[in-house]
Amino acid sequence: MADRYFTRGWSIEAKLAFYSDFLPCQCYVWCGAKNKSGYGKTTYEGRDRYVHNVAWEVFRGPIPEGLCVLHDCPVGDNSSCWNPEHLWLGTKSANIADRDAKGRQAKGERVAAAKLTERQVIAIRSDARFLQVLAKEYRASESTISDIKRRITWRHV
Repeated sequence: MADRYFTRGWSIEAKLAFYSDFLPCQCYVWCGAKNKSGYGKTTYEGRDRYVHNVAWEVFRGPIPEGLCVLHDCPVGDNSSCWNPEHLWLGTKSANIADRDAKGRQAKGERVAAAKLTERQVIAIRSDARFLQVLAKEYRASESTISDIKRRITWRHV
């Protein structure tokens, strides 16, 4: 990324300002590099870091051991926001609960390794044939078909 070298030597505050849009809702939206979930990424103190964690450390202080920096933007879920007023500290379990409440956990077809569609799962559940027959037809294991039928997997469907 050419801009990485352009901002070399800048203070972290200048870099945050340069790569951000400041929205009327008070979100400071990172427009630089992001991961696939939309979290801003930057290099800080020689390491690749999430921008919201860097912002917390710069404006609020160190992140205590065992805690995570979570988002709470007033206009909804905004993973690229780094406004310290929209961030809070929570435990790993609070972070997981927050992720689930915001619908960020990939389920079903959104899982990269998913081999079945929601339509197929519905068809499997309503099909009374033997597991072996369904497994062969859908090119899945018998345990996968059994887990679908017993709602151990694909519970959201």
